[in-house]
Amino acid sequence: MVADRVLFTDNTVIIEEGVTKEISINLKHGRTKKFQGKVI
Repeated sequence: MVADRVLFTDNTVIIEEGVTKEISINLKHGRTKKFQGKVI
């Protein structure tokens, strides 16, 4: 594991934050879901 917490920002605004395991399975914002789809 690289980090305990994750922050996703969009134009300098935090749109998602939380514990790494929770964020990876429980994304709330469409922008972060799109990002995750491209990375994973």
